[in-house]
Amino acid sequence: MQNERGVARGVRSALFVLAMAAGGAGCRACSATLASGEVAPTCIAVDAEYVYWVNESRDGTVRKAKLRGGSAITLASGQQKPVSIAVDRENVYWTTLDGGTVNAVPVGGGKVVTLAANQGWPRSVAVDAANVYWLDAKRGTVMKVPIAGGSPITLASGQKSPVALAIDDAAVYWTCVGGVLADGSVTKVALGGGTPTTLASEEPRIEGLAIDSTSVFWSSIDEQSLQSSIRKVAKTGGTPATLASGGSMPHGLLIDGRTLYWATDSFGHGAVNKMPVEGGSVVAAASAIDSPFRLSVDGTSVYWTVPREGLVMRAQK
Repeated sequence: MQNERGVARGVRSALFVLAMAAGGAGCRACSATLASGEVAPTCIAVDAEYVYWVNESRDGTVRKAKLRGGSAITLASGQQKPVSIAVDRENVYWTTLDGGTVNAVPVGGGKVVTLAANQGWPRSVAVDAANVYWLDAKRGTVMKVPIAGGSPITLASGQKSPVALAIDDAAVYWTCVGGVLADGSVTKVALGGGTPTTLASEEPRIEGLAIDSTSVFWSSIDEQSLQSSIRKVAKTGGTPATLASGGSMPHGLLIDGRTLYWATDSFGHGAVNKMPVEGGSVVAAASAIDSPFRLSVDGTSVYWTVPREGLVMRAQK
């Protein structure tokens, strides 16, 4: 699929560096620190009571803390570079990049269960009522395994560096990272497998992925021009559109209702940004943050990790 490159023609652009924009900018003073002294906290998830995150190291941990703060609790330790996390009512799920595993532990703590082993580089985990889904960046596959246990199932193969994943009640969506050759892509396949459908191709380096009821959204950066963008395409396919462009590397794209959230990394001038899913003005929920990375959201707040400073933080939406 041939896509528009650079700033989309006829589409409103918005600079990511609006962290300091007047009339809507957030601030670090408006943020709350939920955990500090962590070792490279990266991926993050929330439920009704807790925020969960992984500390991404060779002797990594899976941790949680109350949504309004308190002592952090370790749910799993000795994990070989945990790199993603998801949560449902019963369990926390994560993958280990160096360990090659997909794991689960009860949200209240307990025995760690390995759902899949001997994977290549498993990452970007998601869960529905029946299965856990992930990407294997080394083997180029899209995978699932029953929550109750069983053999892993390959949903798609032959993918070039798959990096981000999302699911709905019908399909699995993922991105392949791309790079200087602008060979990134956005693809979907039915939850039960089948022939994958390419929704976007010839994209620059893709970082994040999110979906709503009708569209797929992704964030990317052109490694030659260093221009970033937030893009979308209909789940049924069509011509991708650019919603925002310019500024620094976007991380951790997600959707809450009719609002998109993402983080930008600008070495002390990073921000957690938000924008309507239809496009429009970008405002900062929090700014003056050193390297925010991954995000999660609930009904009142947005949460993020700061790996460089070992922080887990929260701000009002």
